[in-house]
Amino acid sequence: MSAIARSGMRGGLLAASALGRSAGAGARTWAAQGVRTMASGPSFEPTSSSTYAKAHDFKPGDAPPSIAESVVKFTLIDEDNKRVEVAGLVGESLTEAAARFKFEDLKDDLVLAPLPLSRKVTDLWTEDIFGDGIQSFQTHVLVPPKYQHLMPPVGPDEDKALSNMDALGRGPRLPESRIGASIFLTKEMEGVEIYVPDPFPADIP
Repeated sequence: MSAIARSGMRGGLLAASALGRSAGAGARTWAAQGVRTMASGPSFEPTSSSTYAKAHDFKPGDAPPSIAESVVKFTLIDEDNKRVEVAGLVGESLTEAAARFKFEDLKDDLVLAPLPLSRKVTDLWTEDIFGDGIQSFQTHVLVPPKYQHLMPPVGPDEDKALSNMDALGRGPRLPESRIGASIFLTKEMEGVEIYVPDPFPADIP
């Protein structure tokens, strides 16, 4: 190889090496700048966690609810005066808790348990729920007057179901009438007694 060729090759290798070092330095500089930008930027708290904590009056450092604080015991009474004590969880519906205890007189006639379009969790938080709303009055229950102030307000979907029940002659709508699938348990409901009329026969066997 001639001296001129060797000189040209050596120059090309040196140029490539310098270019590589320059590119690597640029990448490191860019990465360092990015890290500094991220480190100096605002810190974000997960929205769902902060919203949940605010709605439940939790404060940073508060311990999560204990099992005892999450369980609600109440009594279901059928038309034969049979009393069944049920232990439900805060946040689940009366119907869901009854189903776990195999209370046959309080189950829905739909394939999927109906859900309200929303439920009021606290004075500040109304949670939207995906679903078609209450469409069945099969989980009709009677809440004695002394417990009614503990219940969530009657929503439009529940009101419609109760009105349909009355219009179809499936039972009179009374001041105590509620739809079990729309009553979500709170700790304040501990010890309540709910009366469950005999279920209506299903139209489809």
